[in-house]
Amino acid sequence: MKLFFKIQTISLILMMVLSSCSNDENSDGLPYNNINEFKVEHEGKQIYGKIEGATIELNWPYNAQLPATLKPSIVLSEKASVLPLSGAEIDPVKVTTYKVKAEDGSEKTYTLKINYLQPIINVEGVETPIEASFRHDYTIFGEGFSKNKNENKVSLVAEDGSKEYPLSIDEAQVLNDNGYADRLKIVMPKKEDMPAGSYKLKVVYGNRSVTTKKVYFNVKDLKLPYITIPESMISEIEGVRCIVLNSNEKHELKGENFEAFGGASQIFFTWRTPTSQGSDSSELTVVNSNSIQFEKSDWVDANKLYQRAYIDYRGEKNVRISVYLRDNAGNLVGVYFK
Repeated sequence: MKLFFKIQTISLILMMVLSSCSNDENSDGLPYNNINEFKVEHEGKQIYGKIEGATIELNWPYNAQLPATLKPSIVLSEKASVLPLSGAEIDPVKVTTYKVKAEDGSEKTYTLKINYLQPIINVEGVETPIEASFRHDYTIFGEGFSKNKNENKVSLVAEDGSKEYPLSIDEAQVLNDNGYADRLKIVMPKKEDMPAGSYKLKVVYGNRSVTTKKVYFNVKDLKLPYITIPESMISEIEGVRCIVLNSNEKHELKGENFEAFGGASQIFFTWRTPTSQGSDSSELTVVNSNSIQFEKSDWVDANKLYQRAYIDYRGEKNVRISVYLRDNAGNLVGVYFK
């Protein structure tokens, strides 16, 4: 009986020792809680984050649109775990922190910082809002626009911020070639697409967006002059529809809304060659409120084809109104001088 008791006691002691050893092994796990690699796949390319201390810096390419969500791929220390999980969607606009837990239970927190490499875009302000009209084009000045017009987005924002109306972009122009465009030529919507009113200007390119603090355009249903060109005056030269003007000829064009000139007696007919930055002008006389007459005295080289023409009005208030010469179908017509 005493021998049996001794054997039971020894067995119990051995079990306690073994149990104690097992617990010691569990609490002595790996203490590593590091993020060893952080990357995001975008359009087939891998963008790697730079890990320094408790910060992960992800430099996002300037010419890549930042998506609504990201799915980072994360490589951890052996037997460590992380939240949010590797491959989990995150919002790149919000601050995201990752908590890494080692096997021994110790934790480390990382903060993700996304750097936008794209320069800030800027729109030059105006002292007084530009008086604009439907369907007419205007040039806005600034910096940091894309040289590819299709990568820019321009819109008008109602003064109270309630609605936004997109504008079409006719051209992105480069004044100082620093890799970006400095000017955007925009076209106002049709009257049916947007109400008249006061609007701020908004420009978006890539990850950058800017909205003017003050009203940029006062869009009105202005009755600007419009010229109608008789079909009899139009010829086709080298595949371009043109007005052919012969020396010592007088021409009279009908139109609409010439009363906008405010009784001015003269306006100027201006043109430009495809290869020249200069321009010439001829005098036009307002015959009546809806008709003008013009005569060219200094005729240019007959071999030059002039592809674009418009009227520049210089009134008493130094207001400039441009009107493109169009045929009855609304097509832009070039000018060819003989």
